[in-house]
Amino acid sequence: MIKNLGDLLTRKQRGLPLVSGNDIANHYLATQFGWLPLIRDIQDLMDLQSHTMKRVRELNSLYKSPKGLRRRLQFESASSSTTTEDVLGLAGSAVMRTTISHMIVKNSWGTINWRPSNPIGFVSPSDSQIQDQAYRVVRGLTVEGTLKGAWDLIPWTWLLGWFTNVGKLALANSNTVPASHGPCCFMSQSRTASEISNVTITGSDAGRNAVTSSGVFIETRKTRVVSGAVVPGFNVPFLSTFRLSILAALGVQRIRGAYKK
Repeated sequence: MIKNLGDLLTRKQRGLPLVSGNDIANHYLATQFGWLPLIRDIQDLMDLQSHTMKRVRELNSLYKSPKGLRRRLQFESASSSTTTEDVLGLAGSAVMRTTISHMIVKNSWGTINWRPSNPIGFVSPSDSQIQDQAYRVVRGLTVEGTLKGAWDLIPWTWLLGWFTNVGKLALANSNTVPASHGPCCFMSQSRTASEISNVTITGSDAGRNAVTSSGVFIETRKTRVVSGAVVPGFNVPFLSTFRLSILAALGVQRIRGAYKK
């Protein structure tokens, strides 16, 4: 990455164009999959102790808790607001119009329990062994840690991981810490709060009737799905601006390479 940056800074001295479309794509991908991960790694190294202590707590729960290690992962969280107008016919020509404001909040999360998959008669590791193991995992000094680092740094594996869960599935079965999981539980909750903000009655038969409203109607819906195994999946995710920019840069590289051939 440093060599590429040096080449970019000396292009003018060598009589080359300052920048081309392919160069922009290359340096953008180098930033997203090279420089930014490097900066994040440096930040993690500066906070290595807290990461290690977190892993120590997880390993203690795995080996010493009767129920094993319980993990909870937060997935999609979104909110939206809408306003609707309802019209209700009353006696004669009277009509009641109401304006209702809706606030919708949706959350989804998953839980899974892990237990050590060691043979029967295995003695629970000591505190020093757990500490050493936590250091190895946090520093990436494992085969799985090295492979995950390589996976994360290649743009095309990012594209595969975007549509599938292959990378996460491989990581879950890497056995860096020998453990097996029980049934997975996926839960989602949507909460809708509706409030009538305006009520009017019109028409020749409306008379002098006055209608007032107060309070909020809240509806909560929950779903729960239990699965016994984690299997490869495929999804078509939302095209955010960041994902579109990565796809555009990969497309420029591909088109440029085909043109050269």
